[in-house]
Order: sequence, then C-alpha cells, then structure tokens
Amino acid sequence: MKRKRKSSRENLRPGKLFRNPLKRKKIRTSFKSSQQFVQAETCLYLPDDCWEIVFRFLIINGYNSCLKSLSLVSKHFLSVTNCLLFSLTILDQTRPFLDRLFKRFTYLNSLDISEYDSDLDMLLCDISCFPLNITSLNICDNRTFPSNGLQAFSQKITTLTSLNASNIYSMDDQHAAHFSLFLTNLVSINLSECSYLTELSLFSLVKNCPSLSEIKMEDTDIGKENVENNDSMMDIGIYPQLKSLYLGDNLWLSVQKIIMFASSIPSLQLLDLNDCDLSDGIWQFVRRFDMITHLNLASCTDVNKFKMNFVLPKLQVLDLADTGVDDETVYAISKSCPGLLELLLKYCYYVTEKGVKHVVENCKQLRKIEFSDFYVHDTIRELAMDALFASVLKFL
Repeated sequence: MKRKRKSSRENLRPGKLFRNPLKRKKIRTSFKSSQQFVQAETCLYLPDDCWEIVFRFLIINGYNSCLKSLSLVSKHFLSVTNCLLFSLTILDQTRPFLDRLFKRFTYLNSLDISEYDSDLDMLLCDISCFPLNITSLNICDNRTFPSNGLQAFSQKITTLTSLNASNIYSMDDQHAAHFSLFLTNLVSINLSECSYLTELSLFSLVKNCPSLSEIKMEDTDIGKENVENNDSMMDIGIYPQLKSLYLGDNLWLSVQKIIMFASSIPSLQLLDLNDCDLSDGIWQFVRRFDMITHLNLASCTDVNKFKMNFVLPKLQVLDLADTGVDDETVYAISKSCPGLLELLLKYCYYVTEKGVKHVVENCKQLRKIEFSDFYVHDTIRELAMDALFASVLKFL
C-alpha cells in the first residue's frame, strides 16, 4: 500500500512557519544585552596605575580629603587610595591607631609629629618598630629635642633624608653634633629659630653628613663670638656637597663669618641672607662664591655701597627687596651680573625709569622684574614688560 504523501498545506503548520516574534526578539535582545554588558565591563576595567593618575587630580595642594569618600565606594578604590597617601600627621588622638595606619598605608614616606604633645622619644621608638621607608620627618615646634628617640628611629629606618627640627627651644650645638653622627644620609635640614645654635652646628652637619646639600639656620646664634667657637673653627675643612644655605635674620652674622664659610663651601649655589645687618661691606664676600646662582639680600643694610670690579656670570636670581637701592646701584649690579633672569625690587623706592632701563639693556636674558604695585610708574612697567617680551621672542 502506497504511503500517503503529506500535502504541502500540512507542512505549513503554524508552529513551524510562524515562530513567536516577541520570543525571538527577546532572545536576541537578551543575548545582545549580555554581550554589551561584557563589553562595558571590560571597558570599565582600568589598571591601578590609571586609577592613581585619575585620583591624583582630586588632590589639591596636598589635601586628599576627597579620597576618603572614594575609598568607601569599593575595595578596589580603597586599595588604590591607600597607595596615594604618602604623608601622615600624628596627633595624640592618632597614637592608639598607629599599628592599623602603618599597615594600611604602606607607601608612607613623610611623617609630621610637630603637633604631638606627649613623649616624643617614646613615640619615635615605637615608630622605629615598623618597616617604614620614611624620607621626611617633621619634629618642629617642641620644647625638648628627642635625641634618644631620634637615634632609635635612625637605627631602624635608614632612609631619612629630610629633617625639620626648627623652633626647638632646648636644642644646642651638642645636640646637633650628636645627631649628625647617626643621621648621615641627610640631604636637607631645617634648624631655624633654634636660638642656641651657632656655626659649630653647621660645620658638625656638613662634616658628618656627606650628602647634605641644604641647611636652613635662620634666626639662630650663628656669628656670636665665644672662646669655644674660635677654638673649634681652627680645623674646618672643605665641604663641596652643600649647595643651599639659608642664614636670614641672624643678628650676630658678619661679613668675616660669611667669608670664612665661603672658603669651606666652594660649591654654594643659593645663599639667603635676608634681614641681616652686614653694614661692614656686604659685597666683599660675593666674589668668593663663584658658583652662586641665587642671592637673597632682602632687607639688608648698606646694599647701596656697591663696589666690585668683577663679574658674576652665573648669578640668575637676585632679591634686593626693601634695601633702598637706587639707580646707580642697580646699574652697577646689571653690569656685574649680566646673566640675571630675575631681579626683585619690591619696596625699592629710589629705582626709577633710568635704573630699569640699565637693567634691561645689560641683562639680555632677564625674565622677571618685580616691583611693588602701589608706586611703580607706568613707564617703568612698560619698559620691563617690553624687555621680557623681547627676551622671550629670542627663544621662539
């Protein structure tokens, strides 16, 4: 018996020919959505390095308070923001949480304990127990100098290169001589406003710290004569590593002392003598600093007595603010310092258009002349601006 052939109409059953269009669309849409989700998830992934760059834009002037809210978003952001904290200020309230903080912020390189009111020696001893790579330490504004704690700190944490120990009332030359023996990796130190320190401290530091390139000792007892200082200065050596020396506001400082420093620090590039009384010949020592590029004589006396028959070709920045210099002095300076890039003349009321013109003509590389807005004549300002504009065009 022959098999009955199915008609073509029977083959056109609704189930085969017409599928549910909604169902089909839904299937395709869900597949597409999942694909888009995977692609979007892939696009949103960024390495930690990229997130760090993004988050750094939120750190303004060193303030990273915006990172706190970011760290709450996800564990990933928390780990990234942890890596962006490099400095920590320790207060009395912070002390109980040091263990947690040091374990969380493993990239710390700067500690500020200047506002810590309890025992600094004990705090520094405790900090030394943690595996930290601290390069900068601030212990300023304290009554006593934490000599024992600092020694314990330096024995375990050998990466310290910068120390701010300014305004410590009890610090004297013996303290400086002592800690210079174990803080031998120092590159920069601030001992300003330590009123018992003399040049003995300065030479102890440069003698025992071979990498020390910057010393700040403003408002100290440098230059004060006594028998002990005179005997100790007999065996000073030469220390070419020191490049920057800040000695402003030292009442006892004399030109003779600076000349003595010059013989021991031949590579000095920055010398700050602001507000010093050097009336016995302020320009006598300048020629001895052959490498000097920055000189600050702001608020010094008798700067107008400018007499020198030599050239300082490397001097780039000269601050003469509030010195009473006149056109004649400015002219002489411009002839002796032809490489000046910046000349600061704030509160110099005797400098006129004539003096500025001399500077413009003799200092061809000049980039900046600073005046006080409330008295500068328009012509002087125009001359200065024309000179700066012309010098810029040379490099275009």
